[in-house]
Amino acid sequence: MRPEPGSATTALPGHSDGGGQSTVAPPPSRPAPEVREGDAQAFAMSPMQKRIWLAQRLASGSGHCNVQRVLRLRGPLDVAQLARSLNALVCRHESLRTAFPAHGETQVVQRTAVLELPTTDLAGLGPDERDAAIRRFALAEARRPFDLAHAPLLRTRLIRLGDDEHALLFAVHNIVCDGWSLGILFRELAAAYGTRAGDAIPVPAPPIQYADYTEWRRRLRDDDAMARSIAYWRTRLAGVPRPRRPGGFSPATDLDGARRIDYPDDSLADAVAGVSRRAHVTPFAVFLAAFLVLLRLRSGTEDLVVGTPVAGRQHLETRSVVGLFVDMVVIRADLAGRPTFVELVRRMHATVTEAIDHQDVPFARLVEELDPGSGPP
Repeated sequence: MRPEPGSATTALPGHSDGGGQSTVAPPPSRPAPEVREGDAQAFAMSPMQKRIWLAQRLASGSGHCNVQRVLRLRGPLDVAQLARSLNALVCRHESLRTAFPAHGETQVVQRTAVLELPTTDLAGLGPDERDAAIRRFALAEARRPFDLAHAPLLRTRLIRLGDDEHALLFAVHNIVCDGWSLGILFRELAAAYGTRAGDAIPVPAPPIQYADYTEWRRRLRDDDAMARSIAYWRTRLAGVPRPRRPGGFSPATDLDGARRIDYPDDSLADAVAGVSRRAHVTPFAVFLAAFLVLLRLRSGTEDLVVGTPVAGRQHLETRSVVGLFVDMVVIRADLAGRPTFVELVRRMHATVTEAIDHQDVPFARLVEELDPGSGPP
């Protein structure tokens, strides 16, 4: 089995290394051979998990929280070995054996869970028909909701396209997996497939599990380092413009949407790279500055607040753990003084770096502490 180039998953744009230096001590490691006692154990949910759990409850019957990928596999395939390898990942990572009861307070790690690998044969179709069928299957899997109360919150389907060509459909709920986690799973799947039945995956096991991380973060809620980070955000966001709710505004969420991907042409890519080199920053800072200029033109204000996702894995112990670490950090941009674009890019680079250095405060906690919607309209 050999995945085609481009199937690997990378970290979030602009934060490929997890971002920043943590202001708190790392989470304690748990020896890899250790197995939790009992059939199931309950742990507190992380703040981001609570947000996604609520979003799923509000959109019951929807698959909008699903993360879906298609891996094209070239070469001879041992289907039984692939199924064993997938279940080895479920055994290795507790997040893939985690369920969420209806009361919405805890995540429950099951001791065991079995992942099925249904197979569909499309070898008799022409190339265009096969591609269209794969898209239909992928869309159906992406839209089909998970029952959060039952693990695993992961589905796979193997589509046979020929003797030496297959497609693996992979759908997992965002509450147990983020983009970084997909990269972990795909790398470990390839490693597991190359082993004999019963052999361990030849990749170091994660030193902790996601439930360990959430318990550690819960204990840190009121420690001194967290208090200092919250104090930083209070100062940084003091006087931030309050959101307005015009008459007739409805808080109802419309989950119908679409995704559009545009790739810059060579001239634009070269221009971005040139600005990045001159300012000694990453392309992320350049694109962020351009976005802020657009907001400045549309809003007429120089005090802008935006959010950007971060990988949330600033501790080495979390780099090989499957789970929902991604979170949002707040970027408050000052466009006063009509800076040149390169000056604005440098300013944004410094602002983003500082914000990431204080990302230990979960976004949900920050909203709770600062309550930006409580002020006058």
